[in-house]
Amino acid sequence: MTTTVAGANPLAAPTQTTTWETFHGIARGVSFKYVDGSTILATDLQLLLVANAPVLIGHRIRIDGTVRNVIRIDNIPAAGIVAAKRVFVR
Repeated sequence: MTTTVAGANPLAAPTQTTTWETFHGIARGVSFKYVDGSTILATDLQLLLVANAPVLIGHRIRIDGTVRNVIRIDNIPAAGIVAAKRVFVR
């Protein structure tokens, strides 16, 4: 999450601070069945996270020091009570 704090006076530049939240999950290469060549690429990663992980499309996730952008989120199962999230990052 990035927080922006206004400067001490109107001429001072604002300060931005990024804080990272830890999620427990699994990261791996994206499964071939999801690759469509435009939205999901073979070089993307797919994560399996707990259902209550507060992740949205456009969020940034740091995996082993590399920052990646969330491009798609699928609930598992697709209908009913969500047990996990499949998150695709680039």
